[in-house]
Amino acid sequence: MIVSPIKMMQYKLYQRRFCKAFVKRSNTVPQYDYFLKYLTKRVAIPISFVHIAIYDVLDNNGMNKLIKRIYKLKKSKKYNVDTHYLYHKFRTSNYVNSNMTGIQVGRIANIDFNNDKWLKSIDISYTYGNTSEVIVQYTFSFKKIISSFCQIHNFILDNIMKVKKPFFFHTYSQMKVMKEANCKELFQLDEIYFADILQGMVCELFGSQYGVKYKLPIEYAVRLRRYSKKTANRLRSVFLSPCYQKGKSHLVINTLNYDRYEFVHLVPGRYLPSPVLLRYFSDFSSEAYFHAFGKIELKELEYRMRKYLNYRKTYISAKDLKWFASKIRYIDEQEEKIKAVLRDDSTESGHFLLGWRLYIRGEVQKGDFINYPERSDYFKKLYKQNVEYLNTIAAVQNNTVVVVLTVLSLIASVIGIFTGIFAG
Repeated sequence: MIVSPIKMMQYKLYQRRFCKAFVKRSNTVPQYDYFLKYLTKRVAIPISFVHIAIYDVLDNNGMNKLIKRIYKLKKSKKYNVDTHYLYHKFRTSNYVNSNMTGIQVGRIANIDFNNDKWLKSIDISYTYGNTSEVIVQYTFSFKKIISSFCQIHNFILDNIMKVKKPFFFHTYSQMKVMKEANCKELFQLDEIYFADILQGMVCELFGSQYGVKYKLPIEYAVRLRRYSKKTANRLRSVFLSPCYQKGKSHLVINTLNYDRYEFVHLVPGRYLPSPVLLRYFSDFSSEAYFHAFGKIELKELEYRMRKYLNYRKTYISAKDLKWFASKIRYIDEQEEKIKAVLRDDSTESGHFLLGWRLYIRGEVQKGDFINYPERSDYFKKLYKQNVEYLNTIAAVQNNTVVVVLTVLSLIASVIGIFTGIFAG
């Protein structure tokens, strides 16, 4: 879908007005602070966290742009940047290679915030999704432990107007509704804006191909401050959200946010946990990718196919066919690697990444967090069906072109014969 520059500008202006209206409304509702304090005290499962990770996908060009932006941050007094990657100004480097060395996970950079009120640092790590793309993890570390809804709301108020690229802010509500929003509606926006602001920082500081169009997957690494059988039952009964349990650890997928994949890793104990999804991407590449990026993949597929299904475009684009072919190849090339990991039960993956029990609405279900090749086969079948459809249309088009060329050649021959006769 192509949006005119004027409409895009109008939309961006509307977003900023909507954000300002949210800030104004939350400040003018005196009972909202009491509402947040009440929720914090009454929450059934007390939690705290200091780490949040946002995930993105980059090809080699994307990696070059990322390294360039990291070096640009080195010139700013706001940040203290540490990276071992070299930036070549006048050529494109091969940061993404075939990964034949067996190294699956690496660290790109660490950016410390010198004067930020809330954020301590952003650690950037990666793993190979396939031979052409890497999955990048941006881990935000806060200076304070976040353990109340008041803290989250104050973080939003301090940062919502600072993000310069709010392409993805939640603007579904009408402005007149926002002017009369109640505490519950403001709280729902708090939950959405918290992740949106962090993604806005990723896009502003490092750039992103998917991040300017879609809401990127996010992981909350959460410590359970109190744990009991009642806590476990409440987590397993989260409305419509799949909950995976192994021992006292839980993985919850928030399905109520249809635009963003939200992954919550909850661990009891004294220590604050770190994000874990990158390890799944490393060992179970394609399956974990479709788990987290499945919504984005379906939107990308719809974007490429809708113009043909609605007959808005007559001729098949080679770029679209190449996209589908690459997706099928990525799934095929990871097949043996994932099977080898699943066969080797002695690895850390076998002990930590696998063996989760699935609960939905409190009822135990069949399946683990990784059910290879469930998602890989689903998307592979989807890609192949669309490729067959495009190839069929392309074949008809080629036959039509051949017929047209044959007719034109015949007409040219007839004209040449008549021209020869009359000339003689």
